[in-house]
Amino acid sequence: MSIRKGKVSIQLSLRLVCLLTLCLIAVTDVWGQSGTSPSRTQCKQWDDAFLSLFNWAVVGSSLITLALSLMSGFLGRVFWIAAAPYKRIVVVGLTCLLAVTVGIPFGPWVFGLGRLWFGGVDPMYFDCAGIQFGANGLLGGIISPGIPAVTQWPVMLLALSGSTVLGGFIAGAISGLINARIGVRSSVKEGAL
Repeated sequence: MSIRKGKVSIQLSLRLVCLLTLCLIAVTDVWGQSGTSPSRTQCKQWDDAFLSLFNWAVVGSSLITLALSLMSGFLGRVFWIAAAPYKRIVVVGLTCLLAVTVGIPFGPWVFGLGRLWFGGVDPMYFDCAGIQFGANGLLGGIISPGIPAVTQWPVMLLALSGSTVLGGFIAGAISGLINARIGVRSSVKEGAL
């Protein structure tokens, strides 16, 4: 009988902890709300700052994937994965994609706005989702004009993935060209083996 009482008290304790946690979340959510909504001008400025980060990330993910994929070949004597050109391109590409994905599309939720590279974007930018302020849209207005950039994270993921893959393909083509010109195959003559 005492085991049953202990089990009931544990369940009751867990329920009480969950209830207190929910109450704490509700109270902090209410205290965290501001009394005013942002103006259209503020929303436009924050959206432009966020779009600038995104545009640089799209270009940067291609260039960084390309550069690091080619330069990591010098680590082939230290790390075995860097000796195989296409494997290192995949590893570098996935690493760059993970860094850029966590850094830009998921960055506002992971790191918060108003800090680090999001210093020019106020935390109230999330409140701009329901305001019509003339957002430019992603990639210079090609994708979703009029919608705040922070709400378009699925499209950002696709764009960043595409740019990283593009950098990997270019690195693969350059690596293949280098291997064909000065690699082991080109130095061994036909019939020498």
